[in-house]
Amino acid sequence: MKRFISVFFIFLTLGLISCSQRDDIVQVGENTFVFKHKVYTIIDKKILLLGDLVKDSINQIQIYKSNIFGKTSFSNQYCTEIEFPKQSLDFIKGGASSKFAFEYRGNEVYFRLSLYGMEDLKENFNSGSFTLNLIDNFKFVLFSIEIPTNEFIGVLASDDKSIDYYRYNGSIETNNEVFQSIYNYNLSSTVKLKR
Repeated sequence: MKRFISVFFIFLTLGLISCSQRDDIVQVGENTFVFKHKVYTIIDKKILLLGDLVKDSINQIQIYKSNIFGKTSFSNQYCTEIEFPKQSLDFIKGGASSKFAFEYRGNEVYFRLSLYGMEDLKENFNSGSFTLNLIDNFKFVLFSIEIPTNEFIGVLASDDKSIDYYRYNGSIETNNEVFQSIYNYNLSSTVKLKR
């Protein structure tokens, strides 16, 4: 009997020790939880580390802070859309221009490229592609994305009959450091007028 009691207390002690060292997931808010002394949140099906509870200081999470064309843009950990001014596409067609906007969520840069003044893109131009280059302030190319003309979607004008402009929506997987380095964009093309 003494042997049974000794074995029981050994297992009870081991069970208590293993339970006291267990790090469970504790939900502290909607899509926010604590695991192994670290606070995480889930944004767009991605897990983002908010902070470490063991450290003495709490850092403010900041994803984007940059000076773009003289305007400072800032976002919290969720997202902010950055829109660049229109750029001329006169090398393709006189009066044509492009506009680029993007935002960072999780580890993805979601972007929108719009082409204005090229309503006849699919009728009067040969099939080709546009190459979107995202560059940093030293003019190094961070990303280069080739977009075939057939992937652009026509956006209807207010009369619901004619095309106002063409748009392409895409995304790039990246990290926060590379995202913060995006300073500008340029566009090149193999598209030419049909003869």
